[in-house]
Amino acid sequence: MDTIDEPGRGRLSRPVRDAGEHAAWLAEVLTGIGHPRVHLASISRGGWLALNLAARSAGRVASVTAVEPAGFGSMGWRFYWWATKT
Repeated sequence: MDTIDEPGRGRLSRPVRDAGEHAAWLAEVLTGIGHPRVHLASISRGGWLALNLAARSAGRVASVTAVEPAGFGSMGWRFYWWATKT
């Protein structure tokens, strides 16, 4: 699925201000598709979204498999240099 604040078919009706609002959005999506409790597997930013939801709504998440979750550290200049070269 597309995340609410990235390119894709999802539409942003207002800015997402913080991690709590990201968790609320993902919980709403899961409820909307009829899955009140889920196993989540994701990579990079999706890993962060899954772990963020699990931390805030443990009852919604049965398990998380996060591969290289993003968003837990700062990136130095070398990352940004590398990103512009690929």
